[in-house]
Amino acid sequence: MPPQKSQEELTALYQRNLDAVYCLCYVYLRNHADTEDAVQSAYAVNKSDSNQNDTLEVKQVIGDGNLVYLLLKFTAPEGVRLNQDDYRFSGALQAAQQTTAAGFFKITDENENDNKITLIMCEPTREPALGKCAVLELYDLEGANNVENYQIVLSHNWRISFPLNFDDCSIVYPVKQTLSAEGYDITLQSISVSPLSITLRANSP
Repeated sequence: MPPQKSQEELTALYQRNLDAVYCLCYVYLRNHADTEDAVQSAYAVNKSDSNQNDTLEVKQVIGDGNLVYLLLKFTAPEGVRLNQDDYRFSGALQAAQQTTAAGFFKITDENENDNKITLIMCEPTREPALGKCAVLELYDLEGANNVENYQIVLSHNWRISFPLNFDDCSIVYPVKQTLSAEGYDITLQSISVSPLSITLRANSP
């Protein structure tokens, strides 16, 4: 696996005016060859929801049969400085069954003391979400300079609907092989591979 990019390297990448979806892909894939493949499957959303002088916008989405990544831009009311190290929302993308809570990653921009932030939201799913009508329901923007000390910055609700029309570039390899581990039989059904993830699907009696 290629080494993970540092925060400084990701910031430099963003500031070189790369297309937003390229930046979204590169943050997770960390090499240009896989990024080029993933960019081809991205879908531009460009939908937003506003209330009380703040705006949440979904810019783009990419995904495969196991993960959905959203590029989010948030603008707070004038006078609010979004200059903390990390931000996250509560809520979820309603499109397919979730496996874990969504994760958020802040992309550092040129002005860390203004009222705007760009976030990547990662949503794992139990089933493919491609082609479904998604509803993003988020609330309570929280910020922190320490990952264990999040505090609510803005307590509002945002709701955005959009289709998940990205191209799923996953390749599924059927396996159907039974393995024994610690006295249990596990049947490995398939391996799914894409530029975004590798997933093993298995079941046991």
